[in-house]
Amino acid sequence: TAPAPDCFTASAGGMNKDIYVGMQGASEFAIGGVLGDWNVTGRLHEIDIPVLLTHGKFDTMRPSIVKTMEEQLKLSERVLLPHSGHVSMIDDAGMMNDAVADFLQRVERTAIRNGLDHFVPRGDEEEEIAGPYLTASWVMVFIALVAGVIIGRLIDNENPPTSSAVTYSFAEMSAY
Repeated sequence: TAPAPDCFTASAGGMNKDIYVGMQGASEFAIGGVLGDWNVTGRLHEIDIPVLLTHGKFDTMRPSIVKTMEEQLKLSERVLLPHSGHVSMIDDAGMMNDAVADFLQRVERTAIRNGLDHFVPRGDEEEEIAGPYLTASWVMVFIALVAGVIIGRLIDNENPPTSSAVTYSFAEMSAY
C-alpha cells in the first residue's frame, strides 16, 4: 500500500526498530535476525483449533507458503484477498472483515452445537474472493440498520430511541 495510510503510519510509529531488526533482520525480504533459523512448520499439525489464513494477492508471503501452512494445519482454511499486499486489513478491509466474521461465526456455531472437533473448513480458496461473504446474520444487521434509520426519522425528536432498544433489535436479529 503506497502511500501508507495514516492508521498504518501511526501504528508503525510506535514500533521499536531495534527489537524489530534484532528479530527480523535488516530486510523484509531476507530474514536474518534471531528468527532467521526459527521454523516451526513441522509443528503446525499440533494446532487443533480452527485457523483462518488470509493473504493478499500481492503479499510478500507467497501463496505457496500459505498453502504449505494450510496443509499442515488440521482445521484451516485460506482466503486470498485480490487487491492487497501485506496489509490486507487496509487494502481489502471489507472483504477481510467479512471473511473473518464468516469464519468466526461458523466456528462459534460449530463449537456450540457439536464441539470444535466437528468444524469443517471451507474448501480450497485458491481462487480470489469474488465479493464479500454475506451471511444471513450480516444481511439481518444491514436490514436492522436501515430499519433503524427509517424508524429514527419517523420518531419525534423529543422521544428518540434508546441504545438499549437498538441493542435489543440486534439481539433479536442475530437469533435468525
